[in-house]
Amino acid sequence: MVEKKRNPFSKIRLVYLRSSTLTKCVVLATLIATTLVLLVLTAGIRDARLEAAENRARAEELISENRELQDKLDSMGTVEGNKALAEELLGLVDPDTVVITPTP
Repeated sequence: MVEKKRNPFSKIRLVYLRSSTLTKCVVLATLIATTLVLLVLTAGIRDARLEAAENRARAEELISENRELQDKLDSMGTVEGNKALAEELLGLVDPDTVVITPTP
């Protein structure tokens, strides 16, 4: 004869009791507060990510500017570097150079 195995959980009976209005209000208020907190945190995280991206872009600009300044600083000791700086910053040219400027 074959024995049937009995499910040990078959005797459990779930009974749903009605909750009070106060309990429902407390649960609803908790859910609303939690949702609002999550929305505020999400907005803060988004703003922080945008600011970090802007800071990274600014850092890259500053790095390239620093490289250019370092190149200028390195070339200051040479004659060619001094001529280039005089032309760029002061508008000076070599005495043997003929400069033609159009008149408006």
